Amino acid sequence: AYVAAIVADRAASISRQPEAESVLLVAHGPVADEENARWLVNLRALGVGVAARLPFASVDALTVKDDAPAPVREAAARELRALVQRRVDEGRRVLIVPVLLSFGGIEAGIRTRLEGLSYTMSDQALAPDPRLAHWVRAMALTARR
Repeated sequence: AYVAAIVADRAASISRQPEAESVLLVAHGPVADEENARWLVNLRALGVGVAARLPFASVDALTVKDDAPAPVREAAARELRALVQRRVDEGRRVLIVPVLLSFGGIEAGIRTRLEGLSYTMSDQALAPDPRLAHWVRAMALTARR
C-alpha cells in the first residue's frame, strides 16, 4: 500500500484531468521472461492501487528490460511505444510514472524510447519519500515471519 500511494502521488502530481488520462507504470524489468512476468503481476497490482485512488481512464504496466539483449530490449521498446500511441489515439493524455527506486539513467532511456510521442513523465522516482522507510520495515517484518 505504501508504494501504491507513492506511485499514485507521482501520477497525481502530473495529472490535470484523471478521467481523460492514461497512466503507464514503467519499470526496469529483469531479462528472464518468467521473472519479468512476476514483475508485471506486481506492477499491475500497483496499478490497481493507483486506480483506486484516482479515477484515471486506464492504468497499464510495462517493463523496458534495459539489461536484456538488444532484440528483447527493442521488442519491449516497441511495446511501450505502441501502448503510448494507442492511448493517445483513444484521445487520452498519457502520464508515464517510472516505478524506479531512484533516477539514474533508466528514465532517460524511457524518454529516448518515446521520442516523438505525446506524453508527460513524472520527474520523481519512488525516492525520496518518507513512506519508503515504512515499506522497508513492513517488508522486513513480513520476511521474518
